[in-house]
This record gives sequence, structure tokens and C-alpha cells, in this order.
Amino acid sequence: MLRFFKLLPFFFFLLCSPLPPTLGEFREVIVFTDYPIEEVLEKILEKKVYTPQEEFYFKIKYKNLAAFPSLKNFSTLFLIGVLNDEFISDLLGDKIEMVKRDTFGLFRLKDLYSKNQTILIFVSSDKNLLPAGLKRYEKRIFNSLLEHIENLLTIYTYSQGIDEKKMEYLKKNYGFTFKIPKRYYLKEEYKKSNFIYLFTHYPDRSIFIYWEKNNRKLIPKEIADLRDSLTIMFYNGDYILREYTFAESTNFLGKSAIKITGVWQNDKEIIGGPFISYAFNYQDKFFLIDGTLFNPGEKKLSNLLQLDVILKTFLIY
Repeated sequence: MLRFFKLLPFFFFLLCSPLPPTLGEFREVIVFTDYPIEEVLEKILEKKVYTPQEEFYFKIKYKNLAAFPSLKNFSTLFLIGVLNDEFISDLLGDKIEMVKRDTFGLFRLKDLYSKNQTILIFVSSDKNLLPAGLKRYEKRIFNSLLEHIENLLTIYTYSQGIDEKKMEYLKKNYGFTFKIPKRYYLKEEYKKSNFIYLFTHYPDRSIFIYWEKNNRKLIPKEIADLRDSLTIMFYNGDYILREYTFAESTNFLGKSAIKITGVWQNDKEIIGGPFISYAFNYQDKFFLIDGTLFNPGEKKLSNLLQLDVILKTFLIY
């Protein structure tokens, strides 16, 4: 992989809007509650990723509900309480009736006080049922917050524009493309081996695409072995540290896929970092697309999620 330096820390400020810009760091979630639900909520939200250091998807800050007015312009807010709690009842209005009927409710308000803002509200009809309700809604809570974080990262990733020429070039010459941010460079010296990649700096990131003319079995170990064979050859010896790597089943372009998130290492250069891969079959062809990051001495998860944002724009024609 090509390497260089690092990117400045992520802070999100968007202008040119009737609403004020959102405030706060990427992945920061401010939780407003007057109830002892920290232990339950942390089990829901503290999903970790090795980069190779442990990092969590969300940076959680707890505040009392009374602090909500002074922090209402931040980008990602999560209110947890009961029906008659101040601010919660005001924000939900008539929707409170749904909670009276169903015991629990999860609501999402967008762009209420600032642009590109999400306010998530979880309500119970009984404070003693809050922990059980949070557990019941844990997947929806996690996915709703992650979707919002990815939306913020998408806006940031493409804030300098899209390289439409490279997009069209890939489409014309290879039959697939990405939504490519500007300042990514394309390398094709291994195209005869069905392997091409894009890269950028500050920090060093690369995206490779590998394809085969026939379907391949989607077995996680075999996909990891394939990735190793490619990166050892084309990325100067990179390989996966299996003990810090996780594979899961998912969907990509409407097809069954394997997603691998983990850590790569290079013994020659004594370096490493995180990566994310998707392996899938489409129209009787196999594809492996991959995003790799090198950013020594810095937190890496936001950059890794940026790569995931780009990978998810992959299209085949």
C-alpha cells in the first residue's frame, strides 16, 4: 500500500443553510437522560473495531435532560426517558399516544435545530421498563445512529467534489465504478491480473477492486486467504492479522456477501492498520473490493468508515 501522512481531526461544520450548522465531532453521541441506563446503553452502543487499537463506533457523552436546550444544535442527540419528561413530551407531541398504547417508542427527528442533525428519542411508559425496552430496540438504535454517522461522513467525504472523469473511465473500461472523491489517483499496472486500485494521502488510503470471471464460494477463511495472496503480491507484502479480524454475512448490490473488517500488517516495513472488504458474486462474476488505511499514531475509525462509505457506492454495469 502507498503511504504518506495524516488528516486533520474530523470536525463537522456545514454552512450555506437556513438552519445553523451542526456542532460536534464525528461519531459523538450526546445522550440526555435522568435515569441509570448507562450500563445497558453501553452494551448496545459500544461495538468495537480493532484498528489495531480498540475503537468504538460512538463516542458517548451523558447529560441530564435539563442540559438539552444548551446543546440542541449538536449533530447527534439521543434522548431517553418517559412520557411526561420535559422536552421529550414537547418534541413528540401527539406521538406520545403511540407510547401509551405500545409501552415503548423509538422516534427520529431530522434537521430540527441544525442542518444534518438527527435527534433520536426512546420513550417508555414506565421508567422501570427502560432497560428492557432499550434491549428490545438495540438493533434499531445502533443502526439508526450508525446511519446518521455515515451520512455525516458521506457529506464530508465528497465535500471537495466528485471525480466524474475517473468514474466514467472505470465504467467505460471495466464495467464498474465508484462515486470517487476528488484527489484519488488510479493505478492500473496490475490490470492484466484483474486488480486495480485507487489511492490518496493525508492519511494514506487505498481502495482495490479484484474480479474473476466465475462465481466463487463465499467462505470467510477462503476470502481472507485470497485477500492475503493479492496484497502480498500487489501491496508489497501486506497480510491479515486474523486474531483482530471479523467476518460477517451481509448484502451487497442485493446479493449475498461477506464483509471482513480487521487489521493488516506488513513485516517488511513494520507497519499496519485497519481494512474493510466486501466479497460477492454478481452476474456470474466474483468481486472483492477493499479499503485500506495507514495513519500511524492517530485514531482511525472515522477514516475507515469513510472508506466504507465509498465502497458502498460501487456499481456494476
